[in-house]
Amino acid sequence: MTKKKFSFLAEEDNVDFYYSRFQKDKEKKLSEKDQLNLSLNFEKVARYRCSQINITKVLDEITFSLEIKTQYLLSTAFSKVKYFHVKLEDYICSIDPQVMEYAFQITEPLEFIRHNVKFTQNKKGEIIGILNLPNLHADWQNFRDQKLPEIEFYQKIKEQNPKAAEDIITTGNQEFSDEKKFQNAIHKNLFYHIFLKANVGEELEDFTIEQFSQLFPNQKLNTKVQKVKIKETASTIVLKLIGTLQRDSLSEEYLKQQYDEIYKPLIKYSYSEFNYIYRINYTVDAQTGLLLEANAAISEKIKNNYECLTQFQLKKVEL
Repeated sequence: MTKKKFSFLAEEDNVDFYYSRFQKDKEKKLSEKDQLNLSLNFEKVARYRCSQINITKVLDEITFSLEIKTQYLLSTAFSKVKYFHVKLEDYICSIDPQVMEYAFQITEPLEFIRHNVKFTQNKKGEIIGILNLPNLHADWQNFRDQKLPEIEFYQKIKEQNPKAAEDIITTGNQEFSDEKKFQNAIHKNLFYHIFLKANVGEELEDFTIEQFSQLFPNQKLNTKVQKVKIKETASTIVLKLIGTLQRDSLSEEYLKQQYDEIYKPLIKYSYSEFNYIYRINYTVDAQTGLLLEANAAISEKIKNNYECLTQFQLKKVEL
């Protein structure tokens, strides 16, 4: 008898057939989603606590740090495929220098709106259908029209830089009305990035991450990611995602030129070497495929000179 591969997705082998219905007639798709959203009976499955620390180092000294602690409630429902409901319950932020805390007067309420989402995913670890986007859009509109104008930080932006204030509105309008843009925003969150990949289980194939550099303007980074099984017991399976930067897409001449313009006047030291590091470990339940815990270390740096480091931890806690 063939051993069943662990996965937290649907039981059907033809799951992608059901996912594909979301790519068909748009009006019909929206109607089906609305009906489905109302009819599904979601049951609470797990609660997760996460901690993310973002650090900027200049000459190995920390010049900026941001810690965000979050708590998510996961519920699921089933109708041919599995549906997920992720709801943000807590959002705790601390930042140094503290003067930058004002920005989170806008960020925090937006996070609570964004992370009350119902969705499906495919076997690539990607969200492919948002069930409640109209609800999220309505919540955004209420925030935009009623609460945002009263926020002190937004008032200052509007007074000092009207274009930046307008961009906040434009970006929100686009994100909460365009499903693809909303999915892109969600995928940038490390909780979803790990959760979605973990759900696929052993069927997760190697993949490539395409993104822009945080350090160099307009520089695209391509990172090939390989999944490796580290350990398996009767109760848990530990896996690792290892990323390798594809250097053939980089121009050392361009990087050095940008470094000399942006960083050398401040740092003084010459350009050294650019690197991008991506490492994620996660543990899933061997029987159900449910994500139990994870940790990640992601770093973009100019060796010895400048570094942007992200450390992330996730743990399943009592429901």
